[in-house]
Amino acid sequence: MVFPEPCIDLDGFVDYIHSKYKERFQIKGKFMTTRYGADTLSANEAACITGVPLKQVNRIIDARLLGNAVKRREGTRMIAGKESALISVKLAYETTKLLTPKGRQRMIRRLLEHPDVNIIRAEIVSVDIRPMKKDVRKGLTTLEKVKKM
Repeated sequence: MVFPEPCIDLDGFVDYIHSKYKERFQIKGKFMTTRYGADTLSANEAACITGVPLKQVNRIIDARLLGNAVKRREGTRMIAGKESALISVKLAYETTKLLTPKGRQRMIRRLLEHPDVNIIRAEIVSVDIRPMKKDVRKGLTTLEKVKKM
């Protein structure tokens, strides 16, 4: 199958976008700096990093499971914080069928208060979050590589 030549100069377009919006999309540490501030990610970015479907990320945000990790600015919901906020998204998604929303909220609150723990317990349920941390770190690394292109 033969594909036609692109109709626009993609290199010129990318250069234009980089020059026009450079201050919005520079990488600072592990998170992008956007017009919403450092260390904030959109629901789309959180979905890409965690591997959780976007629809489920929005449901987790709507259910207020992330507490203060969600910031609302100019009608846009942003996930603020460090790695633990993204791990919380993954934890909420992975435990959907195991725990009630209140149980998931308790686990997420513990994770956000103590981000260095490897096992989260809620009553009789224990969740090893090391694989989730590994997945989130891999997603963050991938996002950084893509942004540098």
